[in-house]
Amino acid sequence: MRVKAEQSNLPNGTVGSLAIIATPHAFSTSFVTFAVNPETATYSPSEIDRQVEQAFDRHKRGDLAHAASVYRAVLARTPDHARALHYMGLIAQQTGNSRQAVELLERAIASDPTDPRAYNHLGQIHARLNDKRAAAELFERALAIAPDHADTLNNLANVTLTRDLQQAITLYRRALELRPDSAAAAYNLAQALNEDHAFDEAVALFRRAIALDPAHVPARHNLALLLEQRGQFAEAIEQYLTVRRLDPRHAPSLANVLGVRDYVPDATMVRQAEDLLKTPGGRDEDRIKLHRGLGKHYERSGDHERAFHHFSGAKATFSRTRPAFDLDAVVHQMARLKAAFTAATFSEAAPLSDSERPVFIVGLPRSGTTLTEQILASHPQVFGAGELPDIPRLVKMLAPDYPEDLTDLDGLAELAGDYLAELDRLAGPAPSRVTDKMPLNSLHLGLIAKLFPRARIIHCRRDPRDVALSCFVELFELDHDFTTRFDDFGRYFLEHERLMDHWRAVLPTPIHELRYEALVADPEPVIRDLLSYCGLDWDPACLAFQETERTVQTPSRWQVRQPLYQTSIGRWRRYERHMTPLLELLASEDRDPPAPASREPARAAGSKTPSALERPLFIVAAPRSGSTLLFETLAKSQGLCTVGGEAHWLVESLPSLRPGAPDVTSNRLTARHASSTVRRHMVEQIATRLVDATGAPTRGDGGEVFLEKTPKNALRIPFFNAHFPQARFIFLWRDPRENISSIMEAWRSGRFVTYRGLDGFQDPWSLLLPPAHETMAGQRLEEIAAFQWRSTNTIALDDLEGLDRDRWTSVNYADLLADPLGTVSRLMDFARLPLDEPLAAHLRRPLPASRYTQTAPAADKWRANAREIESVLPRIEAVWDRLRALG
Repeated sequence: MRVKAEQSNLPNGTVGSLAIIATPHAFSTSFVTFAVNPETATYSPSEIDRQVEQAFDRHKRGDLAHAASVYRAVLARTPDHARALHYMGLIAQQTGNSRQAVELLERAIASDPTDPRAYNHLGQIHARLNDKRAAAELFERALAIAPDHADTLNNLANVTLTRDLQQAITLYRRALELRPDSAAAAYNLAQALNEDHAFDEAVALFRRAIALDPAHVPARHNLALLLEQRGQFAEAIEQYLTVRRLDPRHAPSLANVLGVRDYVPDATMVRQAEDLLKTPGGRDEDRIKLHRGLGKHYERSGDHERAFHHFSGAKATFSRTRPAFDLDAVVHQMARLKAAFTAATFSEAAPLSDSERPVFIVGLPRSGTTLTEQILASHPQVFGAGELPDIPRLVKMLAPDYPEDLTDLDGLAELAGDYLAELDRLAGPAPSRVTDKMPLNSLHLGLIAKLFPRARIIHCRRDPRDVALSCFVELFELDHDFTTRFDDFGRYFLEHERLMDHWRAVLPTPIHELRYEALVADPEPVIRDLLSYCGLDWDPACLAFQETERTVQTPSRWQVRQPLYQTSIGRWRRYERHMTPLLELLASEDRDPPAPASREPARAAGSKTPSALERPLFIVAAPRSGSTLLFETLAKSQGLCTVGGEAHWLVESLPSLRPGAPDVTSNRLTARHASSTVRRHMVEQIATRLVDATGAPTRGDGGEVFLEKTPKNALRIPFFNAHFPQARFIFLWRDPRENISSIMEAWRSGRFVTYRGLDGFQDPWSLLLPPAHETMAGQRLEEIAAFQWRSTNTIALDDLEGLDRDRWTSVNYADLLADPLGTVSRLMDFARLPLDEPLAAHLRRPLPASRYTQTAPAADKWRANAREIESVLPRIEAVWDRLRALG
């Protein structure tokens, strides 16, 4: 479900066209006697007109006092002088007297009905008074006189936007044709096209506006938003940061960049956001965004109390101007729906449509609807239309008789045809299925089944505790906002469950139930069932859904760019003490989620170390060496538990261990950086995030071994050895030609940026930061990549050779690919764990691409960078020989 849209200061986020209707000045517009040169009385009409226009020139430059004196003098002698009335009306508007402005401009038009500017300016005043109908009529009258007046076209589009988007787009296009060098015209058209889901053209026009005016802050900010929605996170971050340079107090861009996943802001940026929140008089809209950005930052840093403080601040500010949740109204609404739609409802009437094209993805917000659509939209026969407003709009059109009176079958058939026509407009003729993922269409499945009895309905389900927390973190425009308080969420959830039970009992259309936890634990069988239900053949692209390029406008825009991951399961545990009302309500209604592991109480901070951490297993390797594939493979074992993926936060949530802290110049950490405080912090952070092989939360006391893989930790072996003296290490290495090539591609992609603003480096730094990185300033990319490979492997080998030999083993990435079963069996023996059936079953299938794979693996893929790589091989040959000697 789309979150509350970002708004600009102007209506609809568009740019107005008249510069002089602006900030009110402290200046009176009442008519007073003004002494003018007596000779004025002898001036000809043309001379009076000339004086008025000269005064208007000074008016536009801000000299309102002089301009008003001339206008008054003229009106004292010629009360119906159209331009003097017109311009005096503008001054009235500028000084805050809209009523007098309307009166003066109406007199100007009565005196000269042929001046299009007067209609345009009067229309703008009506628009600012929110009388859009009167404004549109005045703009249309202006265009009847001057059809090619770009400002008026723009203004008419502004007031048309909400009622007729296509007409507004046509008007904006014409305005831009007339003013091709206008950044404002390009920006306005981009905004409208973005609203119309014409994302490619919107991006191009935002870029055009920026090219015309590099300091156009709204264009840069909205381009960044759209790039973020399209998964182009690196460029989105750059645009947000550029806005900050142009306007350091631009709260929305500061808040958004804080909230981008995988971006690590500096302390100055975080402090500025905190300071802006403390500044009195700020806009609520900015405060909401800053709270949310800081909440996401602190959550990523592991500071969940601060995160919850800011999430609560955003929710409280947002809800101040919204009606309180009304449970009685919800119960009444759902009772009407159940009474109106019974099994007999669907057996008594002929079908209104036989189309199988619509696929409705429903469920509570944040239950996995966006992920489900992204998977389906990766199929060549499916178009993902996103959250379409059409069904809610139909419901409003049918009110107040809906849902009881649906007897006008001809009218309903026409509505069904209109909906299918909209799908045709969006998707074109080729796709056989079009998804509509408006989550709370779940309320109207009775209407949907009546209109489209052959449509597919997919109900997304997820642990309600995780859904409740995720909804609390986001902001939604809902008729009944059940996301502000956890007890409200619980009551709404229970009513929604009862309604879904009703739909399952009465609808002629079978509902496909898709559980989020099952999908992320073992995606392929779940996706196969999903495609089969939709009448679609299997396509492997649905497993690689993160590679599908499409714009996602929901809060899940980062998640759907990643492979399936399990770290979001059990996220609620980090905030459990704040969620007691919901937990008690679910327990009293016996509506706990079915997974037994997820019902276990969370480990309290400061409790004993999980047994899984007594002999943890660390995969250490240079970046881009295949460690993610190895990690994701081993994690299928029931004998291992993880935190679901890489754990950069484990170390970097402690400021004293980040590069730039005293005695920390890189990602290299040794035993001298270890302490009991650091160990306690790491144990607590891991313990609250542990998940088993299925992705369900676990306490880590059932005999499992903790498995960790973060590339930076290859530079921290002595540090982890000091904290976990019985830890064991799997050292993974890869042919340097392949590895260095992959590092180069990672840098080029912009997806793996870790540090910005390093001394001596103009561009951001990607991947891990070895000691002596400063020597790479000004070097070519292949030199930097070779340096990262050589440094990491050298440091890791030196550190490992200082340990007892039974505490570490090595594996060649090529062996893992050539003989997965044999290689993994050897590693499980090293870990003193059996090769259990879930892991063996996984190994019997071809190994999938890892979540961070950029392009499909292929032999000799490195040769795309052959010239650069061969130039650095002599400098890494000694390390390569050392690796080959491992066997």
